[in-house]
Amino acid sequence: AEKVRFHYLCTTRLQAAQTSADLMSEQGVQLESIHEWVERMMRNEGFRIWWLERGQFVVNADFRAFGEKLRTEVEQQGEELSFAETYKS
Repeated sequence: AEKVRFHYLCTTRLQAAQTSADLMSEQGVQLESIHEWVERMMRNEGFRIWWLERGQFVVNADFRAFGEKLRTEVEQQGEELSFAETYKS
């Protein structure tokens, strides 16, 4: 049950980020404007594992490339956030 809830939470947030990116792109704003939001999610090890297993498949190819770039950067930096820190408002 916890995995299902986690999948739902991550999918919802990731698709919201993609929708925001799509809307910004229509207005001429680059994906980098949501960099911090997605990077914060990627700083959670559980989210990165989910991303590799499922998350990258719930977004379009452009957003997948953006997310994968952030994932590799975050892993190289090695700065983790707890689940609570990752998803706080």
